[in-house]
Amino acid sequence: MYAAARALAILGVLVMCSPGSRAADASAAADAATAGLLTCAALRNDAERLACYDRLAARIAAGADAGSDAIAPSAEEMFGLSGGSAASPAERTKSPVERVELEEITARVVSVKPLRHGGWLLEFDNGQAWQQLEDRSLLLEPGDAVKISRGALGSFRLSTPSGRSARVRRVR
Repeated sequence: MYAAARALAILGVLVMCSPGSRAADASAAADAATAGLLTCAALRNDAERLACYDRLAARIAAGADAGSDAIAPSAEEMFGLSGGSAASPAERTKSPVERVELEEITARVVSVKPLRHGGWLLEFDNGQAWQQLEDRSLLLEPGDAVKISRGALGSFRLSTPSGRSARVRRVR
């Protein structure tokens, strides 16, 4: 498992150090590759983690052919991370028109697990995991579709098709 992550990290560094790449692009690509590796490494399910590494490796390979922008995490992958901002350090210097920041995402529930201190850990088909912050019964089961949308002051709200909702925060 760690050997695969290490190999991907080395591959990413080699791609970024290849002739013809600009230093600024390489730095931005390295930030994106590192964020992608950390996201994949945080996944506990072996199959999901492997699929995440495979997607990252495909983006790195595409980045070698198409330029460093191809390995940047998608807005959906970044949704809910680092205070709710989907912008990487390199993207913060771009104009607001170029930056993509989603207002909501939809996903299917893969698992619902109780936490020791109360509340629930919700894992989704996109590899993300969110913690329910309010003590409300959402009555979720694997396979249910949910919507997570931005709230005020960097908060997020999960809504079910039945109309139930609760505040959540992304944990991975």
